[in-house]
Amino acid sequence: MTDYVTVMDSFVNTPRDLELLVENGIIENCLADNSEVSTLINNLGRGFSIGYNNFYYAGVCEDLKTHCGTPWHKWKTNLRQNYLNTPWAITSVIAAVFLLILTLIQAVCSIISTV
Repeated sequence: MTDYVTVMDSFVNTPRDLELLVENGIIENCLADNSEVSTLINNLGRGFSIGYNNFYYAGVCEDLKTHCGTPWHKWKTNLRQNYLNTPWAITSVIAAVFLLILTLIQAVCSIISTV
């Protein structure tokens, strides 16, 4: 039980973290406020000392560290959180990429026409 509480404590730091876990069906929130539940989860693990040699979720934690440490996943997460967080932002990024491709095609065509 202490291993599970420790893992949940590491997952939930803010009410937004808890909201994400509730949206994906990992946690069921029966209280009214997400901040109360995140505070509850963060306070459950106080006073625990876990041995990392026999930690039940050690493999899961290592897999998560490996996954999050990959540069591709960091870049993709940064792109989603900062640039693709609204439908208008997604539309503007698609339009910018489309215009960049058209500009590249125009430059190649004008180089070919001068040769």
